[in-house]
Amino acid sequence: MKNLIYFALSTLLGLLSCSRIEEQKKQMQRPDIVLYRVNNMGWQHTPAPFRDKKSSFDKRHHFKKVFDGKSLKGWQVYGKKEDIVKEYWKVENGSITCNTLKDKNHGAVWLFYEKELSDFELKVKIQAYRNSPGNSGIQVRSAYNSETHDIDGPQIDIHPSGSFRNGLIYDESDGYNRWIYPDKPDWNVTEQEANNKSKFYFADDEIAWNDLHIICKGTKIKTILNGTVVSDFDGKGILDDEIHAEQGVGMEGKIALQVHARDEILIRFKDIFLKEF
Repeated sequence: MKNLIYFALSTLLGLLSCSRIEEQKKQMQRPDIVLYRVNNMGWQHTPAPFRDKKSSFDKRHHFKKVFDGKSLKGWQVYGKKEDIVKEYWKVENGSITCNTLKDKNHGAVWLFYEKELSDFELKVKIQAYRNSPGNSGIQVRSAYNSETHDIDGPQIDIHPSGSFRNGLIYDESDGYNRWIYPDKPDWNVTEQEANNKSKFYFADDEIAWNDLHIICKGTKIKTILNGTVVSDFDGKGILDDEIHAEQGVGMEGKIALQVHARDEILIRFKDIFLKEF
């Protein structure tokens, strides 16, 4: 009787061992599983980190890379023809570069990311230069007017020579053309009114790139520069009013990088990531 029980148990253990070996083989064939040996006690497994180098998505945070570092694929330059042919916007050393130094003879020129957006987050690195006096910015929920060669919609200001303005919100829409954060009647704003506590770095600083994070959700726009909140704006009654609705901006529109008319500037953008809600 004991022999029979022993035989039965041996057979059962053998079957379990074979089953475990087959399961381990299957696990080893899965790209999302990493197997490692723990002493002599067999194999343990743990999920592998995401390592798809070909994908433009950060699957952990749902951000999409919208600039490939090599070309302006997905982007389009807008402005007057005589300014577009000067090719101010180009890709250099893995970054989108705009260089109008020693050339004031131009209108405003924009580089649009060609997708309509409403609620989204945008993350971008910006590099500026001390000898660059001009103005730039990032349009959000904006539109280009091909008749006037102008733009409508909110702009996140980038003004290296007056860094207290960086991250504030100026509304380029016809009927506004003023700061909406802080709330001002025109383009004038003082350092005290800006109350900007963020740091800003130049290319010759130890930290050579600035991190700008823009969040557009509903009527709210928030800007965070190098980890510090600069603007926390609720545009209810402004971004959703008739003026913006008629121009198709404020609550939806496109992203665009800007160089101001008649300004001399050298500025670079890279690591541009977008997440839509």
